[in-house]
Amino acid sequence: MRSKAIRWLPAIPLLVAAFPAGADDVDNGTDPTLLSTSVGIQAKHSGLLAGRSSALFEAFYTQPFGEPKTMALGVTLPFASGPVDKSFGLGDVAVKFTHVPVVTKTWGLAYSAELVTDTAVRADLGSGQTSAKVSGFYARFLENGDILAPAVVQQVTLGDPDRGRSRINTTTLDFYYVPKFSDPRFFVTFDPAVVFDWRRDATYGSLTTTVGMMTGKVFGGAGQVYFKPQILVGGLRPADWSMQVGVKVLGF
Repeated sequence: MRSKAIRWLPAIPLLVAAFPAGADDVDNGTDPTLLSTSVGIQAKHSGLLAGRSSALFEAFYTQPFGEPKTMALGVTLPFASGPVDKSFGLGDVAVKFTHVPVVTKTWGLAYSAELVTDTAVRADLGSGQTSAKVSGFYARFLENGDILAPAVVQQVTLGDPDRGRSRINTTTLDFYYVPKFSDPRFFVTFDPAVVFDWRRDATYGSLTTTVGMMTGKVFGGAGQVYFKPQILVGGLRPADWSMQVGVKVLGF
């Protein structure tokens, strides 16, 4: 049976098609050192192993603070459906803190700490445990306007997981790249990553590509729509592929 999320995916671009396109050089959210207020929704459909699938709807909000605004707090509220039970329910809510201590014309440094809470209403909608993600990255601003920002992310379980669930202990090496386009309304990012799952003694890779377009002024900010396909390779990977679409408003 086709996922409910897939049936809604075509509707999201239609919702933003009526927004006027603008050519202003505005923040499109691809610079990881530039923190701005943002809110949005996104839908994701994942092709799991053994021919199964899952769906996910997320609402998210980020609020920068400090003077200058080098810190930010964000929250993600997920509603998911599992590979067997296709009804939607609350997943694991996440809260994230980000700090950008250094930014120059040519490079920047940042780190984040994220708490992923054990709030899923069913076992198949979450990890069955509270976990922490700590990440750090170095951003390089190239002469042609491209951005290269490799990162390291470590995720571990906090406390004891639910019965029957395994502890999380993964390290991700991420190689984020943003090419500069002559038309600032459009953007693309490439995000290859290698994940080391220490608990299962497994390594797998992924490539996530984001293709987006700015839609002009929306609710006092800059609107955008984006499409994000992902493929995964390697043994014991959690999925084969995923497709995600979303809308976001920044800088309101």
